[in-house]
Amino acid sequence: MRKYILRVLRALYSRWILVRVRMMMMGSLILFLGVCIFIFERLVYKESHEQLSCTLESFAQKFSQTLEMLDVDLRQLDSAHYRGLRELFRDPMYGATGYPFVIQMTGQINFHFFRDGDRLSREVLDQMASAPSRRGRIRVNFGETSETEKDIIFTFVRDLDCFLAIEVSDKVFDGTMNGLRVYSWLFFLLGSLLVWFILSYNMRKEGAFYKLLHKNLSDLAVGILPSPMPVKEGAEMRGIATSFNLVVENLATTTSFVQRMAENDLTSEYTPLGLRDELGNTLLALRSNLQKQELEAAHIKEEERIRSWSNEGLAEFAKLLRENNNDTSQLVEIVLQKVVNYLDATQGGLFIAEERKTGTVLHLAAAFAYNRKKYMQQDLALGEGLVGTCAIEREIVHIDVLPPEYCDITSGIGNTPPKELLIVPLKTDDALLGVLELASLKGFAPYMVNFAQLLSVSIAQTLQQAQSTQRTAELLRQSQEQREAMRSQEEEMRQNLEEMQATQEEMTRRTQEFEVLQCVVDSALYYAEFGVDGRYIQGNHRLEEYFHQLGIADFTELTFSNLIDWASVDSGHHGYTVEDLWREIRGGICHTKQLSFKGDSAVQLYCSFAVLASDGVDHIYMIGQEMPTQSLLS
Repeated sequence: MRKYILRVLRALYSRWILVRVRMMMMGSLILFLGVCIFIFERLVYKESHEQLSCTLESFAQKFSQTLEMLDVDLRQLDSAHYRGLRELFRDPMYGATGYPFVIQMTGQINFHFFRDGDRLSREVLDQMASAPSRRGRIRVNFGETSETEKDIIFTFVRDLDCFLAIEVSDKVFDGTMNGLRVYSWLFFLLGSLLVWFILSYNMRKEGAFYKLLHKNLSDLAVGILPSPMPVKEGAEMRGIATSFNLVVENLATTTSFVQRMAENDLTSEYTPLGLRDELGNTLLALRSNLQKQELEAAHIKEEERIRSWSNEGLAEFAKLLRENNNDTSQLVEIVLQKVVNYLDATQGGLFIAEERKTGTVLHLAAAFAYNRKKYMQQDLALGEGLVGTCAIEREIVHIDVLPPEYCDITSGIGNTPPKELLIVPLKTDDALLGVLELASLKGFAPYMVNFAQLLSVSIAQTLQQAQSTQRTAELLRQSQEQREAMRSQEEEMRQNLEEMQATQEEMTRRTQEFEVLQCVVDSALYYAEFGVDGRYIQGNHRLEEYFHQLGIADFTELTFSNLIDWASVDSGHHGYTVEDLWREIRGGICHTKQLSFKGDSAVQLYCSFAVLASDGVDHIYMIGQEMPTQSLLS
């Protein structure tokens, strides 16, 4: 009863708020009219100033054209031109005091009716020059008192290099706006009165209706069911009266239903007014409360059983995972068998994510069906089938309507398709370890799905730990193998280094022997190298010293035929020359001759000749030894 009364009171409160809203609307409307009039007045005021600026610009063009026609300079006017131009400034442009005048860049005022010859301060000129487009309005003090402050509207004339201005009086300007203000505020007052009259009429019409409503509510507050209210004209009052009559009728029906419930008649029918009928719905809930208590007790018992089943399962699996976290293959087989049995599934498969050369694949690491182990090999790519899709999306998949021929449950009496399929991703926060696929002929309850989702986190973490352990062991084994290989390579390198060191020592010894031999040869023998044309190429130091003793200083044009004394060649037959000897040597015949070189010295050499190829070119090499003195005497 109290709730229905409060509902009606809330309706009245809403109506009272509506009245206040109307009052606020009326005040807001009046305020809006006033603001609109004020804005309109300011816009007209601004437009008037814009018109004055346009008029001033037109006058500036006229003034500029006049100066151009007279061909005079504004800064160098004589008295005749000045008086002639002053005629242009005799007529006011606005009101009785709005005379135009000229402001030179020095601040001097010209052609002003009252202030001709005065000067503006530098601060005023700077403000005028810094105004946008050098035009606008500024307040100027022409004297020492505030009464001499005037507003001037100015614009800059680029051709004349000066300002043209109009002095505007606030009294004259406001006088032109008074008529507009009077009509605007008169319109404002008439509109406000009209709004007030309309709202007052509507409120007075509704007053009688609310007095009757107040009386009926007072009776209802003390437990008396009032008579139905007459339905008045007007949408709002008609709606309130209809709602109040429905409240009274519902109270009568509710009172009858409560009396029957007091007589223990719990089968009586009662229809509430609607979904938001709190009293009626409460009474219906009261009737079914005893039945719901029994259902809630059964539900609580079932929830407790599920909670206990889930906790025991998680603890059992935690122990199982802790005891088998070293070997991945053994772990997946034991876990899959335990999951299938615990969830009362009939078939299951556990896929492990593996990295291959072609990418990540899901390898079937364990399969189980009807308590018999199935040895199968199967690889699935990511996105392939329901398992691959689950691996990509990493969300649990529970399907109660399987696609045709997805899989069959094989038993001793035949094949049967499963009823439901549950696919759970085995993932951690940042990695996918695998996918668990379960099929059942009975179906998976929601609590089983939640349990599988919780268990998947523990399985994934254990798999990750087992894989890390295996990878660590494999890396350790590889490290040991690499260490052994490196030890073997180190021994082989040590032997190679010893051999290289021995070879280097041998080469050093031979090099020293060669250097000693070369030093002995250079000090004891004469050595020379000739081209096939007989041109001298190079020789050792002892031979070149011998050439110097013979008086030969330039070796560039030196040839074998120029060096040898032909008479000293022992040919063995008549007519044998040095050229014949050289031809035989160049042909590959080795000769050993006793020769005398041309010059002042009488030293003879016992020389041997041989031809050899060097860099693809034949060279003739000579080795000579100085003959002993006894040989010369004999």
